[in-house]
Amino acid sequence: MRLGQRISLDRSTMADVVSRLSARGLIATERDARDGRRKVISLSPKGLHALQQLIPRTHVMSGRLVGSLSVAHQEELMGLLTELIKAHEKSVAPIKAELKPRRRAAARVSPRRPG
Repeated sequence: MRLGQRISLDRSTMADVVSRLSARGLIATERDARDGRRKVISLSPKGLHALQQLIPRTHVMSGRLVGSLSVAHQEELMGLLTELIKAHEKSVAPIKAELKPRRRAAARVSPRRPG
């Protein structure tokens, strides 16, 4: 699954995000060897360091968000959110296939008959 599709970003928004992250030195991009139209994105060492700094902060923020819930309710919430994410990921592929432009057959022009 493509990253933009997985996180529900359209192509132009995804291109903007990639451009900004690249400009900040947080990611590296290269052309896909199998499909030159696609980019392969990876974290740069600076991006990996930033991610390692952010992970503990996200755990603290998540704890604050659900801290007033009982452990049982926290587990239930996590289970429901996990189901929601899985359902979303399954639904994205069929929607994308429906939105894909179809190639139109070349229009046939009939020669005019005199008359």
